Amino acid sequence: MVATVSSASSLPAGTRFGEFVAMRPLAAGGMAELYLAARVLQEGTPPSGAPTLAAVKRLLPHLGWDPEFVRMFLDEVRIAASLRHPNIVRVLDFGVGEGGHYLAMEYLHGRTLRAVMRSIRPHGPLPLAFAVGTIMEIAAGLHAAHEHRDDDGHPLEVVHRDVSPSNAIVGFDGSVKLLDFGIARVSEQTQLTRAGTIKGKVGYMSPEQCRGDRVDRRTDVFGLGILLYELTVGRRAFYADNDYAVIGRVVDGDYEPPRSLVPDYPAPLAEVVARALAVEPDGRYPTAAALSDELARFARDQGLDVGAPQRADVLAERFGVEPVPTIDRRALLRSLAPASPPSRPLRWAIPLALGGAVGVAGFVAGGLRGATPDAKATEAVVPAASESEGSSPVEDRPVAPGPDAQRPPVLVDAEQVPEVEPTPEPRPKRSKATSRRRSKPRKKKRAATPPADPDELLPSSWKKDG
Repeated sequence: MVATVSSASSLPAGTRFGEFVAMRPLAAGGMAELYLAARVLQEGTPPSGAPTLAAVKRLLPHLGWDPEFVRMFLDEVRIAASLRHPNIVRVLDFGVGEGGHYLAMEYLHGRTLRAVMRSIRPHGPLPLAFAVGTIMEIAAGLHAAHEHRDDDGHPLEVVHRDVSPSNAIVGFDGSVKLLDFGIARVSEQTQLTRAGTIKGKVGYMSPEQCRGDRVDRRTDVFGLGILLYELTVGRRAFYADNDYAVIGRVVDGDYEPPRSLVPDYPAPLAEVVARALAVEPDGRYPTAAALSDELARFARDQGLDVGAPQRADVLAERFGVEPVPTIDRRALLRSLAPASPPSRPLRWAIPLALGGAVGVAGFVAGGLRGATPDAKATEAVVPAASESEGSSPVEDRPVAPGPDAQRPPVLVDAEQVPEVEPTPEPRPKRSKATSRRRSKPRKKKRAATPPADPDELLPSSWKKDG
């Protein structure tokens, strides 16, 4: 486990990444953020029993618009997903979720080598067996990546190029795993690495990386030499006041020999460090497996126990006994509850149609009342005038009788009747009630369901930075 961090860009608990739900942030870097996550089913419910834990790496949003960084991230996904080895972190899934591009990996319950090295100051130097055994495990994972082939059997020549303390984790069970192939290179198959381009952490790069030259598996051997030096000596191999000075020391191979800093440093181990940190690649071990074999011989000669139980004891002594975090299924389900239900446009179709019909009926009724002829003018009305302004035909409505109803109607010649301009009828006013009925009903906003409290989902030991 990495110490919990929080930042302005941290996602809330419950953010979905495919089958995974982010619980809380674990770490942040210049390219991505790491979250503790729980696995759920496609239907949105956690599996029976304890939810599966995972670590989700999320590409930072401002990099998602940069094609260069997106290609780098996708190359990491393709390479890491195809690697299968006990000393390499296993990739579970990748894709695009609510938080952007993501890579889901198995959760590693332990501490990074960076955290282990920081424990040297309060707890003293690391046991020699711990340092030698850890480097042997990392070397085994690197060698498997270097030997990785495609489906047709062609070597891909994968080079990690960032073998550093933050990219190796020692589990509380003593296991050791290498992670983050974020700047890995596949020879002749990617254009991410160009002449003069430096990718890596200053202080953990090989001389050829610093010069911008072509790299191969011996670059990772140099990184193993740096880790072996720092775990056994207890200080940085290459350091200076600024990055340019550090690069100069790496290119020149300028570091303090281990025996000058640790008087009882074993001479055979000092020779392994010197060969791994040779400036020219031809002077180093040809493979990570060759370096691991040399360390195995040294461990046998010294009678060192380099097994996993010994490493587990060292972590328990320095960091205490830390149980694997658990997540309550009910709390997880609460975090999966949507903030607001999806909108349903058809929900308002019937009320709107009824309101519109009522308004039209009121308008027509008002028009009929205004179009009823006066009793005194009935005798001189011509059919053409009665149908003006959209009124109903005369034969469709009764004529009100006047005071001379007994007299026969006077027949008037149509040619003798002067044309009379029909008087426009006043438009009926709509009542406020009708206007309210015709107005569009407003949607009531539903109160957003507050996101689940991350601290509610995990045990109390996780509420402290570690």
